[in-house]
Amino acid sequence: MKNKAFTLIELLVVIAIIAILAAILFPVFAQAKQAAKKTQALAQMKQVGTSVLIYMTDYDDMTPPKVRFGFGPAQGGGDPYFAMTWDDIVQPYTKNWTIMTSGADTRAKADVPGVGQYRRGFAPAGNYFRGVQHSSNNGWAPLSGTSAPEVSRTVMFGEKRQPNYIGTNGVTAANFRSRDEWFWGVSINNTRRDNMPANDPRAQYGEIANSYGDGSVWIFADSSAKFLKTNGYASDGMLHGTVLPGYYPSPGNWVPSNTYWDNGVVCMDWAWFTGPGVINRCTIPGE
Repeated sequence: MKNKAFTLIELLVVIAIIAILAAILFPVFAQAKQAAKKTQALAQMKQVGTSVLIYMTDYDDMTPPKVRFGFGPAQGGGDPYFAMTWDDIVQPYTKNWTIMTSGADTRAKADVPGVGQYRRGFAPAGNYFRGVQHSSNNGWAPLSGTSAPEVSRTVMFGEKRQPNYIGTNGVTAANFRSRDEWFWGVSINNTRRDNMPANDPRAQYGEIANSYGDGSVWIFADSSAKFLKTNGYASDGMLHGTVLPGYYPSPGNWVPSNTYWDNGVVCMDWAWFTGPGVINRCTIPGE
């Protein structure tokens, strides 16, 4: 009786078909994974935004400060640390550090005492979270949430990642919140994307993570969360950042003479100094 078996040609045809199917399906799987991370980010930022709204009901409608200094135990205050950033401040309302991190950020996290593995994945707009508190009263007053003229267009949070300061193995430090790294990236200054080509002079000043097909997740002052495509082009044709209606078209606190730095992004910085006693401010929509 003759044995039945595949010929070499038949095997090669089957392998070729499998390879073609894999080439078709792998991008689909990648897109599905990307969509899942985007949905997760929308849910996380929605929770963070809701926690801020609850905070505001307890603090006369005032937005949380970006940073608070000098109210720790050594100063006789009630804060557990000398200096606290906004994510520390709203933690009693979120009761969850995980929602502050991003599943789209694959870099190593730091071993933060009292937190665990952590790297902040989101940041508030600097011209909405305006407050800086200092025990010496040398700070900036916060903004009242109801004073925002157009809450549905006013950015509360965007996807700005904490900078890459911890290498590949993480950091353990008893005084981690006293390190500069805890404060770097604490708020959004402008909407320049952070994935520009490495040889572009603007690349090192990127702010907003475009992790989902040239787009990012934003949450607004009315707590609505949206995915927005990067839509702003510099005058040299480079896809530069996100342009949002109602915001001042500028990169904010540092503007070189090259005009292409100014186009394709909007300013979310609150204040920067251009000379003795001279302060520029980037307003929110409707101001």
